[in-house]
Amino acid sequence: MTRPHDFIMQCFVCGTRRARSAELLEPPSETELRHAPKEMVGSAVAAWVRACAECGYCAPDLSVGHRSARAKVRSPEYQRQLHAAGTPPLAARFLCAALLSDAAGQPAKAAQQRLYAAQAFEEAGEVALARQYNSAVADALLSRRKVLLHWRDREADWRGSEAVVLVDVLRRAGRFDEARREVEAALRKRVSSIVKELLRFERSTIERGDTGPHSQTEALGAQHESKGWYGQEDPLLEYLMRYYKKWMTPQESKAAGVGRLATPEGERWATDDLEVQALLARGKQAFASTLEQRLLREHPGEVVINRCPKCGGVARTPRARQCRFCAHSWREADVHAHAHRQ
Repeated sequence: MTRPHDFIMQCFVCGTRRARSAELLEPPSETELRHAPKEMVGSAVAAWVRACAECGYCAPDLSVGHRSARAKVRSPEYQRQLHAAGTPPLAARFLCAALLSDAAGQPAKAAQQRLYAAQAFEEAGEVALARQYNSAVADALLSRRKVLLHWRDREADWRGSEAVVLVDVLRRAGRFDEARREVEAALRKRVSSIVKELLRFERSTIERGDTGPHSQTEALGAQHESKGWYGQEDPLLEYLMRYYKKWMTPQESKAAGVGRLATPEGERWATDDLEVQALLARGKQAFASTLEQRLLREHPGEVVINRCPKCGGVARTPRARQCRFCAHSWREADVHAHAHRQ
């Protein structure tokens, strides 16, 4: 998808400064089991790519770049890639960005950009080219396994996530025997419960010869909340997280967002954190009730649990005066009470 933006930006490479000097192309859809390396995580813009209309410099932010970028953009190799006949524009821009990352000595970033290009090829119907670029990235990662450390997650619940990256790239390239060996090797290591289920899912797709894209939600089940997203099925817990998270401990915040995993050993909470497991020992509703009591006790006069006087349901906001469950309104009661006090 192309999105023109009205802004003034000076190109790092050629110095062109004009409004609408670039178009923003969004990345392929986020349907991958793997995640981006840590230096590309934290901003959605890191996955987008712009191209300077004058020189063809491709980057998320055209105003900045590595010192090697100017020479690389002017090179015949770069210009051939940028203008390659039949290459989808999004794939071409990611491949150009990968060449720049190579020149800057950023192998993990280059690998991820080539994986984005592979997705772009696949979404454009160029399945063979998608496999070709997945295979090229697999070769690069196998030859320099230390690069995989850029995908290592600091969170204990995602320990070993870099193994999923390599397995998924090999599978998407159709290299099933190698992918299967990497799964078995990773499962013999101390990986987290979440990563173990992702690897088991990868193994099942390998066994049926599946090279297609799959999401973490699909692999872990609908009951698991995707990494970084805290949805709540409990209205009280949602209310507490939205308005009083600042008084919650890190473990309480984590417990609020943890989902369930269906494993061969039975269903369990999707965390290896023993303290979080203890908080959830009696379920999410009991945890929410205990948390409510603690917040009310420790922050009297500051924490307000706004409940419907008719059904007891938790309102959407501390100031709401209509119930989202039974539709009862207590606005008039507040007006009468205010008049009585006067």
